[in-house]
Amino acid sequence: MLGLVVGPPVQLRLAAVKSVAAADKMTADVSTSKGEAVLSTGVVMSYLRTEPAVRDPRKPPLVFVHGSFHGAWCWAEHWMPYFSQLGYECIAINLRGTSGTPVPASEEEIRSIKIERHVEDVADLLRKTVPDGNVVLIGHSFGSMTILKLLEQGLVSPKGVALACSVPPSGNGPMTVRFILRSVVDAVQIVRGFVFKQAMTSCALARQLFFDSDMPEEKVEAYRKLFCLDGQIGLDVRSLSGSLPSRQALPSGRASWLDESLPRLVMGTRQDYIVDGQGVEETARFLGTDAVMLDGVPHDVMLASGDRWRAGAEAIAEWLEGKVVARAPDR
Repeated sequence: MLGLVVGPPVQLRLAAVKSVAAADKMTADVSTSKGEAVLSTGVVMSYLRTEPAVRDPRKPPLVFVHGSFHGAWCWAEHWMPYFSQLGYECIAINLRGTSGTPVPASEEEIRSIKIERHVEDVADLLRKTVPDGNVVLIGHSFGSMTILKLLEQGLVSPKGVALACSVPPSGNGPMTVRFILRSVVDAVQIVRGFVFKQAMTSCALARQLFFDSDMPEEKVEAYRKLFCLDGQIGLDVRSLSGSLPSRQALPSGRASWLDESLPRLVMGTRQDYIVDGQGVEETARFLGTDAVMLDGVPHDVMLASGDRWRAGAEAIAEWLEGKVVARAPDR
């Protein structure tokens, strides 16, 4: 169970609430609670949490880290209820700069956050809430980059790591060049969506970049509104370029700090508009594993329409059972 520590230097306040997406009637019928942790920096970091349907001591809590324009809500509609039904406690973090975890008053004028801040925040939250480190980290897109930096710096010792549609260790620079060579139109759309943040103002562009063509327009609009709430302050990509995880790669492309005993999963999708197959393969090579490629799902694998979201969830569930739970001692 996720340990909750109350008292200095961290204060946690839990209240039974629906996820952020509840106003748009997008949440599943599952008990979701909101937690807030006052970090050592003074940042009040919030998160969403679901309890397992049936507790299994062999199954560690799953901690979800979102990417750009997103918040903890992106995990709450499908994946958190799904994994809770499988016996996992789930916690989804709102990174600093989102509506769930606003920047401190002293930082209100900033428009981007260095990845080091995200790394420090997540490490602090985990130390204070799960002191034994007995968690599995699950990241999406740029959220996976935060997890890679946590591992690089030795700030966490998780029971496993799963990365979905991850921005590769070399960042989005080489990938952008590939997009330009393949299709200038695709490259322009990505620049419009991320650099000019038009994914927050255009449903058509948000759908093209993140979602599938079958998603109802009203859902795309609801998500776009959430993008507006959580995408005002982005990641400082220029600063990141000087500390990319790929700088710690061996000539083989594998991370120099890699612990071979760490269970790891790298997953991508052939329909991803943002992260290409080469990017997924680079991340898999960096972590010394084979990539799992899904078909028929968009970049936002956890929000894919209909039952398509199950493809990514089931791939992770199978990996968890085979690589994490199977190794856990009976208690």
